[in-house]
Amino acid sequence: MSDSARTVQERASEDVRTELPDDESAAGVARKAVGETFERWGLSVLVDDAVLAVSELVTNAFKHGVPPVVLELRQREGVVRVDVSDTRPATNSVEWPVVVSLDSDESGRGRGIIQAVSDHSGTTRNTDEGTSDYASWDVDPHTASAG
Repeated sequence: MSDSARTVQERASEDVRTELPDDESAAGVARKAVGETFERWGLSVLVDDAVLAVSELVTNAFKHGVPPVVLELRQREGVVRVDVSDTRPATNSVEWPVVVSLDSDESGRGRGIIQAVSDHSGTTRNTDEGTSDYASWDVDPHTASAG
């Protein structure tokens, strides 16, 4: 994807924070929030990758985390970031290694998918609040997008 296609509108960031429902609708709610927000921010070129990443992040949070699960979308100069947090005990911050599995297991590929569709991904410790897994994309903060 060309750098010129990845732009952020020159205006103040409107962070989005949503507590996701504690049921099977959570991933759909998160995908809709990401799609609508990225479109509003002029980042339609990243919608497909961000929606795929958030689906994996939410699935991991519900599979391995402790509710409530919270989605946060942030736009800052040069970067847009999707965080999915839960209240599982925090561990050290890490960048995820890429692990390629060649077997036919249906699970265990989420982190590899997230890393493949984002520029950065990993886990951050949120002190007393739990853990946040994230995906982020580098964007051009100086070029206003059309639309």
